Amino acid sequence: MTLLMHIYLPLTVAHVTIGKNSWECDMKDTNAKPSEAFNLAKSALENAKVFNGLPLQYVDELAGYSRIETFDQKTCLLNHNETWGHLYFVAEGYIIARQRSASGDVSQMFPVMPGRWISFGSVMTKRAVDYELWAAAGSTLFAIPSEKVRDVAKAWPQLYIQIIEDINTLFIMAHHYIWNNMLLKGERKTASHLILLANMYEHHDREEFSISQEQMSRSFGISRQTLSRHLQRLKKLGFLEIYYGKVSIIDKPNMTEFCSV
Repeated sequence: MTLLMHIYLPLTVAHVTIGKNSWECDMKDTNAKPSEAFNLAKSALENAKVFNGLPLQYVDELAGYSRIETFDQKTCLLNHNETWGHLYFVAEGYIIARQRSASGDVSQMFPVMPGRWISFGSVMTKRAVDYELWAAAGSTLFAIPSEKVRDVAKAWPQLYIQIIEDINTLFIMAHHYIWNNMLLKGERKTASHLILLANMYEHHDREEFSISQEQMSRSFGISRQTLSRHLQRLKKLGFLEIYYGKVSIIDKPNMTEFCSV
C-alpha cells in the first residue's frame, strides 16, 4: 500500500491519501507546517530561471497554491494516456519517466533530481502523455496545479516565453542524448550521459548525483556491470569519484573534451 501525504497551502488541514481513500486530519500529523512549506515553495520559485522576473504577487500566489508530496516507496505519479495536472519541483529523491512496449519491455529517461521544475508542458497543453512518471522512494516534491500556472501566465505573458525557452532547452538536450547514443561508445557514451545529466540543472554546476548504479544503468540503457566498468575507467582518468549511492564529477571540462574525441 502506497502512502502519499499532501500538504495543501494555505489551508490549515492536510489532505492524506492512502490508495484511493482520503480524509482530513490535524496538521500535527504531517511533516511540515503550512508556513514552512510556503517558504520552501517560494524559494524554489524565486531561484528558478524560468520564473525570473515574475512579480512577487504572483510568486506568492503560486506558492500559496503549492503542496508538498512525500513518498515512502516508489509511486506512479502519472500513467500512460493520463493528462498532467501539476507542475512539479523535485526537493528530495528523484522522479523518472518510463515507456512500455506492447510486449512489456521498459525504456526510461534520465532521472530528474533535486533542484529542477518539470512538466511545463502541462501549462502549454492538456494533451495526454504516452509514458509513465514515477517518484522514487523517499522523494519529496512541490506540486502546483497547472491551471494556476496558466492563470498567472495569462496575467504575466512573459512567463509563457520563459516556459517555452525551458522546454526548448530540454528538447535540445534530448537531441544530444539521441546523437550521443548513436555516435559514442563505451565509457565515452557513459561520460556524455553524466555530463548531460549535470547540464539539466540551470546553473550547469550540479556535479554530484545521489542515485544507485542500478538505476543509472537502466537510464543509460546498459548493464549494471558495464556501467561499473565505465565508471571505474572514468575515475582512473581523474574525471569523477564514486561513493556508495553517489557519483561526483570532479573534472567536467576535461571529461567533456574526452567525450568529443
